[in-house]
Amino acid sequence: MVRQCGGSSGMKHSFRFYLQLAFTLLVCAFLIVPIVLSMLAGVTENFFVGWSSGFTLRWVMQVWDTYQQTIWRSIAIALACLAVTTAAGVPLAYMLARHRGGNSRLARVIEELLMMPVAVPGLATALALIMAYGQYREFRGSLLFILIGHVLFTLPFMVRPVLAVMQSSQLSVLEEAAASLGAGLGQRFFGIVIPNVFSGILAGALMVVTLSIGEFNITWMLHTPLTMTLPVGLADSYASMRLEVGSAYTLIFFLMIIPLLIAMQWVTHATRSRVRL
Repeated sequence: MVRQCGGSSGMKHSFRFYLQLAFTLLVCAFLIVPIVLSMLAGVTENFFVGWSSGFTLRWVMQVWDTYQQTIWRSIAIALACLAVTTAAGVPLAYMLARHRGGNSRLARVIEELLMMPVAVPGLATALALIMAYGQYREFRGSLLFILIGHVLFTLPFMVRPVLAVMQSSQLSVLEEAAASLGAGLGQRFFGIVIPNVFSGILAGALMVVTLSIGEFNITWMLHTPLTMTLPVGLADSYASMRLEVGSAYTLIFFLMIIPLLIAMQWVTHATRSRVRL
């Protein structure tokens, strides 16, 4: 009787597992298949004829010849955005971690203000920047104008991971020990804080770079024909050229972004494992 109950329970467990697996695979296929088809269209001679028309890299080369400047521009903006958000976000997270324990009202206000560019639509943020600084023509037509928009949008994604690691570690104890040995604020920050929150900085850096490269709404409002970035060029290629060209652009975009997403997942997993230990 016990064996029959055990066998019945095992069958139910196995059926539930395969049902969940099938549902997961169905959802993944629903999300991934359109993306795969879009990328395959970029290496197809004629998408409307189908794969029988043959495969080619002609569209990829055409995108590279036409839009390669947008790719380099996006990479440059993403790296500059990473430098600014790291230089501003890590000290800001440190300040919030030090004052959060004391229920500082100012710290809570700063946290809320940090999240505003994420909560507010990107078009509204871009419009606010144009209204505030659009009269400065040289500044309006420079990459620096787009960089400011990207920093406003991505700064919370640097502060949050770093702040989470700071709160989960024993930084206050380590700092007190270092201070008792005569270490100054700068020595404690660079010698103790930075090494202990490096995993959070790395996780935030990957998010900042990924989000900056793929950011469209703010960039679309702030860009000029001479400051077009990768996502804006992608939209332009779909709007003004044949489908194969836009799909080839999508293929290049995913080849750039997927390694960053994989790295982000790995860093997130490593960070969680370290916190558990």
